[in-house]
Amino acid sequence: MIAGILLSTILVYLSIRGIDFVKVVEGFHAVRYRYVLLFLIVVLIMQALRSVRWGMMLSPLDQVDQLSLFSVTSVGFLAIMAIPARLGELARPYLIAKKSRIKMAAALGTILVERAFDSIAVLFIFGAVLFFIPFFTPLADDIGHFRSFHHAGASHDDDGHACKTGSIPESTQPSDR
Repeated sequence: MIAGILLSTILVYLSIRGIDFVKVVEGFHAVRYRYVLLFLIVVLIMQALRSVRWGMMLSPLDQVDQLSLFSVTSVGFLAIMAIPARLGELARPYLIAKKSRIKMAAALGTILVERAFDSIAVLFIFGAVLFFIPFFTPLADDIGHFRSFHHAGASHDDDGHACKTGSIPESTQPSDR
């Protein structure tokens, strides 16, 4: 325990050394607190929705009241942030097993299913966003080079090869046929 406290003290010192706390205080004076309040409301709603979703997943196993689910979900996500390597994921199944008749293994299974659905949702959103981003869109010309290359001042040599103007040394220029 003493080694942990000593290590924590050293790491906190290394984290805050060189910080100008006067500028930090000035930064807090510049904060628009209505945005902070809006952020906190959105986070609270997201946390409530997470606990409702988890309650729906747990409902075949046991009926857990929403307040217990919300508190366990909040502590669990705090543990995820505080404990390295996402070992905090084990906090929610452990805590719900203590507050209900649900076994920890079954609760852990719901966490795995939840993460699988989250991953699928993130991949779907990523794919949808990529569909609407205009980078790497081929031009409709014969050569099919990318727009970003053309906008960077590209030109073509006599054989139709793309090149930046003046960027190819004479020795590597294609010879005339």
